[in-house]
Amino acid sequence: MRQQSTALEVLREILAKKGAGTQEDLRTELEKQGFEVNQSTISRNLRKLGAIKIFNPSGDACYKLPDEEVLPAVESSLSDLVIEIVHNDTLIVIHTRPGSASLIARNLDHFDAGNILGTIAGDDTIFVAISSGRSLKRIVSELKKFFGK
Repeated sequence: MRQQSTALEVLREILAKKGAGTQEDLRTELEKQGFEVNQSTISRNLRKLGAIKIFNPSGDACYKLPDEEVLPAVESSLSDLVIEIVHNDTLIVIHTRPGSASLIARNLDHFDAGNILGTIAGDDTIFVAISSGRSLKRIVSELKKFFGK
């Protein structure tokens, strides 16, 4: 068996070359290369690498390393993934289809609405932190327009 510390490097190579549809696919590929890893290790390593789940041209979800190429060029494809945008006085919450939050959050990190400090994405929920409550309604309005909601 190879050391666990190099499993991260091999995982990076797998994602860079071909990606993978599921964490189980990644586990199988790592086992072929002599690594014994479980799902929680793969999940942790995916987070360390900043891997995101995207939809390939055939519509299947897959893990990829983040780069500018994974940002969809067509905004309308993103609108199908966003279910709802809600807010309180300080925080915007975006509900997405399962597995889509990372992709949407990545796009929000590049969205030029101004005053977005950052995003935190789970599987189907995104928290959007803004710099000032005074701009909240404007940002929500722009996000709803952007995602067609």
